[in-house]
Amino acid sequence: MLLPETKRGSTHDLETLLYDSFGEALVIPDLPPDTRKLYEQALQTGRET
Repeated sequence: MLLPETKRGSTHDLETLLYDSFGEALVIPDLPPDTRKLYEQALQTGRET
């Protein structure tokens, strides 16, 4: 549900929205590699937005 938010440049809270979800999940040691890649891409898209 949050993936579309990565491109929402109309909010100053984008960093909080994305990091508190995708960024925090990256510290999970057993996060599957495909999920990790998806979350990293979501953060990258948010940075570019």
